[in-house]
Amino acid sequence: MKSGNLAHGICASVAAVIVFLSPTPASAAPITFNGVSYQAVMVAPNYHGGPTFDDNLVLSRSAMASAFATWVNWRRGPGGNIVELPGNTGHATFLNAFTPFVAGGAQTLGDGDLFVFFYFGHGTPLLDAERFPALNSHDEALAFPDNTFVTDDEMRAVFNAFDPGVFKLFIDVSCFSGGMWNGNDLGGGGDLEQGTRTILMSSSRENQFTFAGGVGPRPWEPLFLVNLINTARFADHRRGLSIAEYYTRSATRGSALNASRFQEGDPVETPPPGNELWDTLASGDFESGFFSNVPLAELPQLVATPEPGTASLMVLGTALLALGWRKRRSMPGVR
Repeated sequence: MKSGNLAHGICASVAAVIVFLSPTPASAAPITFNGVSYQAVMVAPNYHGGPTFDDNLVLSRSAMASAFATWVNWRRGPGGNIVELPGNTGHATFLNAFTPFVAGGAQTLGDGDLFVFFYFGHGTPLLDAERFPALNSHDEALAFPDNTFVTDDEMRAVFNAFDPGVFKLFIDVSCFSGGMWNGNDLGGGGDLEQGTRTILMSSSRENQFTFAGGVGPRPWEPLFLVNLINTARFADHRRGLSIAEYYTRSATRGSALNASRFQEGDPVETPPPGNELWDTLASGDFESGFFSNVPLAELPQLVATPEPGTASLMVLGTALLALGWRKRRSMPGVR
């Protein structure tokens, strides 16, 4: 585990502004399995010119999507139910990716369905001037390479645009990601717990960097993300994998100082005086987190088990096709 080295954090040091040329996300359609429709949007921006962990983050996004797609209720590619946004995604393209699946959209999800959003990249605290002063006067935000941001307020609004019966799972692998939940804004606005049927998996607490694991094949990939990918890929596919179990098998802890200690002198990143959450040492640990406003007993399966008898039916169907082809070949005059 790397610690104490800023180059090994997934933080908010967006290194360059690039021209926004992101294409429209590829078409996708939810897959319905055992009465539940499943849909995912995944993005890992490429930040041009950054340190090592900024290079080709899409490799991690691709690995995550590939791990999901080993299960029968997830599929990549055209017509699949995993939208993989390009590395140069910006604010507008990001928000447009949710549009088909919210209430009234072309592929609207309904009661009991599961929507998964995965983000791996820079996270940042942004001063929330509208609610300053407050107990915690920062919005947490996702940072994109065209120098745009999506705040926790916007994520809450996006999730609330879904049918209220849809389960929304947000897997946020970025610095300060725990701050997407249970905000202390004086006006009571902002964070995801205020939506309906929302679950957050975060890679660090609100006031901490997410540290990379220093392991291959992508050494800048945080251990939490390594575990998320491996758990999805290598878990027993003969039974379902619950959301809570998925987190438990992927959870990590490590050693890190309060992130604000690395941000001194930066007027955007440094919290204002008196903000206790940021001014104190965060016990020397960072840890991933699981937050939900849904009772655990009501959570849907993240990945489903094969349909009862599906394997047997496939074997029987293949055998019948082979038998039919063999008989056809044995008939005189048939080629």
